[in-house]
Amino acid sequence: MPMTRPCRSANQVPARAVQLTLAAVLVVGLLGSAASGSAPSPLGASARAVVTCYEGEVLYLTGSADVSVGVANTRCGRVVLAGDNATVTLPETTQLDVTGSGNTVIGTGAGLGVIHLEGDDSTVRATRISGVYITGDGNRATAQRGGFAGAHGRQNVLRYGRLETMALRGDRNDGRAATCGATRVQGDRNKVVHGRLKVLLLSGNRNLVTVADGRVRVAASGTGNVLRLRRR
Repeated sequence: MPMTRPCRSANQVPARAVQLTLAAVLVVGLLGSAASGSAPSPLGASARAVVTCYEGEVLYLTGSADVSVGVANTRCGRVVLAGDNATVTLPETTQLDVTGSGNTVIGTGAGLGVIHLEGDDSTVRATRISGVYITGDGNRATAQRGGFAGAHGRQNVLRYGRLETMALRGDRNDGRAATCGATRVQGDRNKVVHGRLKVLLLSGNRNLVTVADGRVRVAASGTGNVLRLRRR
C-alpha cells in the first residue's frame, strides 16, 4: 500500500501558467489551449462566483470567495484550489489539488476523483472519493465510500463509511471507517477506529487501533502501541 501519487501527464500546463494575481479565476486547457476566451475573474472576500469547468481542462481557483463550479459535460478535469479560506461547491471531477489553506470543498456529484491536500486546515466532503493523499496538517476528508485514504502530515482526520485502504504515516492523525479492507500505520500517536477490518500493518509507535467487529490479520512492530481487536 505505498502512498504514491499518480503520475501526471507530460502535457500538463506549465507551472508559470498558475502564477496569477491573487483573487482571480482562470480556466486553462490541459493541452495548452486558450483560457476559454475569457479573462481572469476577480473574486472579492464576499463574492459568490459561478464557474464552468470542462472535461480535459485544468481549472485554477485562487483568492478567497464562495465559488460554485458547474460542469459542462460529464465531469470536470483537474481542479486546483490555490487560494485560502474559500468555499467551493464542486461536481464530479477527475483530480482536485488543494494547495491553499482553510478551504472547504463540497462534492455535489457522484463523487470526486483523486484529491491532494497539500495545504493546512482544509475540509473535503463528498459521497465518494477515489483517493485522498494528505501531506498538509489539520485537514479533514469525509465520504461514504472511498478507494484509498492516506495522511502523511499531522492531526488530519479521515472519516469514511466503506473504504478499501487507509495509510497513516504522519503524527496524531485520526482515521475511521465503518468497513476497511486494509490499514497501514507507520507514524506515531495516530488513532484508528474501524467497525470491520481485514488486514492491519502496524510499525509505528504509541498508536491506538480499535476494531469493533471482524477477524483481523495483524503484522505489528514498534513500541507502545495499543490494539483493541474483537475477533469473532
